[in-house]
Amino acid sequence: MTYEEALIILEKQRKCCERSVGECHIGACLTCEFFTDEKLTIKAINVAEEALEKQIKKKPYPYYDGYHDGLPAWEYKCPNCGREVDDTDHHCECGQAIDWNEDNE
Repeated sequence: MTYEEALIILEKQRKCCERSVGECHIGACLTCEFFTDEKLTIKAINVAEEALEKQIKKKPYPYYDGYHDGLPAWEYKCPNCGREVDDTDHHCECGQAIDWNEDNE
């Protein structure tokens, strides 16, 4: 499922629930046409969660890459997919936001 497909499903579910606010009793939304396919709903929520998680900046993983020009070389990998990133990258190719802040909080 793509992000776009997940967004369409979640938008439809939200609109349906907004219409029934005040009328819906606990569990009544489970009969809604958008909730009858639980697997589709769960997939959409998982895709949305994954996209949201990538927006939270995460520190890259440093790794030793031997010596270059007689000096030890450290490179960095994306904490989400493991691709190499450098300090000019705000996001990895996978969409993960990268935190280059040097604070040790």
